[in-house]
Formats: sequence, structure tokens, C-alpha cells
Amino acid sequence: MEYLEEELIPEYGVMPVDEICKTSNGMDAWLEPTDLQGILAIEIDDYDGDGKHEMLLIRGTCEGMDKQELFSSDDQGGGARINMEMYECDGSVKLADSRELIPCGKYRVTYHEVQTGFFTYSNDGTVYIGIDSNFIMNETITTLALYQYRDEAFQYVKGFCRRRQGSCYEAILTADSEPEQTNITFAPTFTEDSGGWSILEDYDDEQASDSELEENALRLNEIYYEQLKTYGLNGKDVRLLWGERQWDARTADIYTSGEGNLKVMASIAECYEYSTSTECHLFREDPAGSLDAYR
Repeated sequence: MEYLEEELIPEYGVMPVDEICKTSNGMDAWLEPTDLQGILAIEIDDYDGDGKHEMLLIRGTCEGMDKQELFSSDDQGGGARINMEMYECDGSVKLADSRELIPCGKYRVTYHEVQTGFFTYSNDGTVYIGIDSNFIMNETITTLALYQYRDEAFQYVKGFCRRRQGSCYEAILTADSEPEQTNITFAPTFTEDSGGWSILEDYDDEQASDSELEENALRLNEIYYEQLKTYGLNGKDVRLLWGERQWDARTADIYTSGEGNLKVMASIAECYEYSTSTECHLFREDPAGSLDAYR
């Protein structure tokens, strides 16, 4: 904690966890880089099973970014970055590995709603780091990326995707290696080779009745849940309702671990209201209060 207090917090700052809502009247009334800058949460544990503790850190970064860059659209490079970092302590503290997160590399959108959560849990003696993300616009895309920490590096274990497009197309996709990704939660990013994702199961029938669509949605949900269980996770495909900006499904309500040890490190949610041109960061959450003493 001494290194955190004396080195990291003075360098990066601590991200606030209050709600931000700003209505655009041109760029002067929109988000500032400081709104998305700083360390959001930390967790100390033995992530690689070597008997020593490491520190996992989640932070937003806008280093070198002015308001013009933050305001620009995703495909122009705008938006804060969210980094996952692991620090080792063996006499002295060092940054062992850093990863700009997929699928939330550029955390700012002017589309509809987006949510990302970070959690850890163990299964059969292995500690996993999970990154859950959900995007809603014309389709709903939920992704889950699982990492391990081995040999002083983050290792991608498995990716899962539950995709719903319109009223008739649904799919489950998986990835064995880190998929290609360019925009926040536009996951999977489908290129000619599907960007690293492969379709496990899908259903597409524009002529299907409502009851048939519901039946197949439930069938695909169960397949999705069974995939998660192979890694010791229980999940439910419940997501958000945005009436009056109320949040109905944070990361803590979506997953549980079979061994009962899942811990949510952080959650972030954002929406954009077209009717009022308001950009809202509904919460930046540190459920364990890991940095409350510094906020």
C-alpha cells in the first residue's frame, strides 16, 4: 500500500465514483479528461499461485489527451482508455504487465448504453480475472473475457459472446485467443475471419412466431450458461433497463462462482440520451471500497 500511496496515486490520481451527467452545448459543456482519469479499484491476492501477493489495478487514462481528443468519436481515436495492470513485489515493486482492455479500450461512446465490469474468482485452484461487457444500440452484445496471470503476464483464457440482433437473430460465439477489437464493446468485431470469434450456435428465422423466438432464446441462453460453467461460473443473461437512468443489473448481480468466491472489483456504466444530448456516466463503482480512503 505504501507504493500505491507514494507512487501510483500521486502519478495517476483516483477516479471518483459519483454520477456524471453533462448536456452538450458544444464541446465546452461536455466531459473533461479528468472525469475519466485515475485509478478506479485495486485488489491484492496471489494471482499466479506462487505464494506471494500481487496487486491488480484498474485505471482510466487520458494522459496527453486534451478535451478535443476526448470529445472526438471512437473511430477518430477519442475516449479514455481503461487499463488492467499487475504489480509484483519482490523486495521492490514493479509493474509486471499492463493491458489496454478488450472490449473496453476506448471508454466513451455517443451511441446508446454501455456497461463494463471487472471481477475475480477462483476455480479448482486457479484464479481468473473476468471482464464483462454489455452494449445496447440496435442490437445487444454481451461479452465475457477470462484471463489468468502466469509468468508475470496476463494470459487470455477464453472469450464468450451472447449476441441478439433485432427480433430474429441470436448467436453464441466463443474465442480461444484474444479477438481483434477496435471499438468499445462492439464485440465481436466481425471481419472476414470473424475477428477471432467462432459461432458456437445461432438461430435466424424472420418467419418465426413470437413463441418460437422465445423458445430458441431460452435454448441459446442455456447453452451459454453451460459454457460458463466449464470455467466455474454461473451466469444469467439479465441486463439493463434505463428508465430514469436507474440501473437494474450491475456486474455483481450477473455472475456467481461455483465456489462462492467471486469478487467484483469495479463497474462502469454510460449512456447517451439523444433527446437531451446528455452524456451520462451512471456510475464508476468500486464495490469493495478499495480506494475510498483516497477519494
